This record gives sequence, structure tokens and C-alpha cells, in this order.
Amino acid sequence: MIGERIRSAREQLGLTLKEVADGVGVSFQSVQQWEDGTSSPKKTRLNNLAKVLETTPEWLIFGAGHASKKDVVETSDFINSPEFIILMRGAYLEAIKLSMAMGWVEVNKKKNFNTLADVFEGKLRESLLLDQGAEKTGDSIVSTSKVE
Repeated sequence: MIGERIRSAREQLGLTLKEVADGVGVSFQSVQQWEDGTSSPKKTRLNNLAKVLETTPEWLIFGAGHASKKDVVETSDFINSPEFIILMRGAYLEAIKLSMAMGWVEVNKKKNFNTLADVFEGKLRESLLLDQGAEKTGDSIVSTSKVE
């Protein structure tokens, strides 16, 4: 429940009810009621609450995504690590080989094979919003059945 997540995030940061309340702009009783489940934060307060608790509104509401900014940083560091990149490149290449064997994709040159793997990697990073400096590419890059 949202109240349990609010309490958990607050306690993990070592914040008091009053500190959270001051950061959000409500009374400490409001925060206490949110945690107890007798009321819920209004939509207008949710973003501020998430900022104060160093998390996301999605995590507070649904428990989905990252519980803290630290989790996001750790995930980003892992995805950008050489070990992960090597593992993913192998997975992309295997997926391309299987797609070729099933007749879904045709790749004529090794260079194009690696380029297609680069596209897969770029799309992963783009979808995870980790490579924010990258130029966005159109979806048509991999939509054709023949790559030359």
C-alpha cells in the first residue's frame, strides 16, 4: 500500500513526519494519515512527496519501478558496464541469427550484422532513458525485412 511505501521511504532516509510535511507543504498529521492509510496524498502533492522521499510517484502509488534514486544509479551503472554490454551484444547477435534462420530478417554482410546489433543496443538505451544525449532514431530502422 502507498502508506507503507511512504513510511518505508521516509524511514530509510531518516526523515521525521514533520520534515516530510514541510518539504511537501502539508501538516505532519497529513503525512501521518497517508502512512496510516486513513487518507492518500492528492495528485498535486504526489510529485513533491516523491521528490522529498527521493523516489518516483510510480513507486509510491504502485510499488513499480525504482524505490530510490540510488537504485536508478546502480541500474544505470550496471547497464553501462563493459560486462553487461558484452552480454547484451551476444544476446542481440543471437537474436539476429535466429531471426535470420526464421526468415524474418536478411543480412548480407558482417558489417550490417554488427550495425543491426548497434541499433538494438541503442534502442535499449533509448527505452531506458539512460543515454539521454543520444540522437533519437526512427522506428523504421529495423522495420524492413531486408538490411543491406
